[in-house]
Amino acid sequence: MRKLTSIRTSLFLAMVLIVLIMSAVFLPYGFYSNIKSVRNSVDERLKSAAESLAEIMPNGFQKRVESETPNMAELGEIRQKISRLKNSSSLTSLYAIYKDSDGKIRYLIDEIFPPNAEMENPNPRILSAFETRNPTVAQIKDDTFDFMARTAIIPMESDDGAFFIGVAELETASIRPIIFNSLLNFFILLSLGSFLALIAAASVARKFSRPMRRLSSFTQKLTESNFDKGLKLSDTLPESEVRSVEVKTLAGNIDAMRAKLYEYIENLELETQARNRAETELKIAGQIQQTFLPKNDFKAENIEISANMQSAREAGGDLFCIEKLDGGKTAFAIGDVSGKGVPAALFMARITTLVRAALRNGAGISDTVNFLNQSIAENNESCTFVTFFLAVFDAEKSELNFVNCGHNPPIIKSENAPFKALEVKPNTILGVFADAKFETQKLKVRSGDILFLYTDGITEAANKNGELLGLNRLLSILNAQSDTSAKNLVNSAISNATDFEEDLPQTDDITALAAVFK
Repeated sequence: MRKLTSIRTSLFLAMVLIVLIMSAVFLPYGFYSNIKSVRNSVDERLKSAAESLAEIMPNGFQKRVESETPNMAELGEIRQKISRLKNSSSLTSLYAIYKDSDGKIRYLIDEIFPPNAEMENPNPRILSAFETRNPTVAQIKDDTFDFMARTAIIPMESDDGAFFIGVAELETASIRPIIFNSLLNFFILLSLGSFLALIAAASVARKFSRPMRRLSSFTQKLTESNFDKGLKLSDTLPESEVRSVEVKTLAGNIDAMRAKLYEYIENLELETQARNRAETELKIAGQIQQTFLPKNDFKAENIEISANMQSAREAGGDLFCIEKLDGGKTAFAIGDVSGKGVPAALFMARITTLVRAALRNGAGISDTVNFLNQSIAENNESCTFVTFFLAVFDAEKSELNFVNCGHNPPIIKSENAPFKALEVKPNTILGVFADAKFETQKLKVRSGDILFLYTDGITEAANKNGELLGLNRLLSILNAQSDTSAKNLVNSAISNATDFEEDLPQTDDITALAAVFK
């Protein structure tokens, strides 16, 4: 097993990946939002400036423009106000226009053109505004000065009832620096946030890695000490080192297990009925055991996995594990611990913890199995052993690497072919020989291929006549399924096994796992 620094590195890299994914998601969104925000701000500035023209022009000004030459002093004052408003709003141009009795569009007021000057080649949007009297903001080419501009066209009425249109323009080239500065500020903030997130990720990874080994060590001592009351989790894992919800939950489950099991052992000394002792034991162990099992269903882009376990008693020795690894890889395993009840359940919990720790530490299949075998074989006074199947699916290579340690042969289905048993290289069971070597295999998989794993509780399910379900019946059950989703295959196999036993009590744990490659 690698040092805990490797676990820290794995956690850090996973968090880095999360930060990169979030940055990739928020980057285009932020760019779009900033561009939209700048445009909205510009549009509001243009509309406000155009609407302000109604306040600048004195009452009756339009009538005087239409009937006679306006007072030059008054005109100069109005033009100065327009110029100040245009400059304060950083606009390219600002003017008002109206339509005379002949239907010609003329300048009412502008800082350049004199009043009543005819507007040449008015934009269709301006012509439409006279007809609909609807305000609009759009990208329009100014044919008079030959430039593209963001233009606000605002129909209005003066206090004396005269109708005119206020026009405010901002050249498009002037908007680009505003957008650039906004995007630059967003990128700086995003980069700073990502940097701070990475610093936080490094800190979390460092603080989280330390408790994992201590928890594993405590579970080892716990099984060896017969749940000694004097053995406290706080002595091995101080509260100050608990930095994550997962570790806190796991620590709480282990501590609760120790406390409940020790309390139960004490109660057993006072009880005389073996049945009551067994029921209490199994009930507690069953509750604890469930905390070590992952979610039944797992979905990724290139693989769908479903698994389920049905214990013969309230606690059992079957196990399954599903872990998402770095590099688009997915690990899954199934196993069967010898024995029944609480000892098997505790052994199962220990194995599950060790497998997850090794995989999250970046260990390969061979290293994980060797580490697991050595951990079980050492100080194994109870001679407990485990049949175990571990596989790692590499989505990038469409390749399945696996090792079968004395477990039932897996079942494979390829495209347009029925389910069949897969021939595997023999390996010994775990926990017997500490120096045993385990050979891994590779299997190329294609979209639509299915791998089905199971414990002997399915194939060895027996009916009233003493007949076993067997591998051939299991293959027939799987081949009869029209719905070959992972969840349906698992549920069908388990339900058929229990139905095959009819009214007989279940004698062994039943576990199935199906992986559908996409």
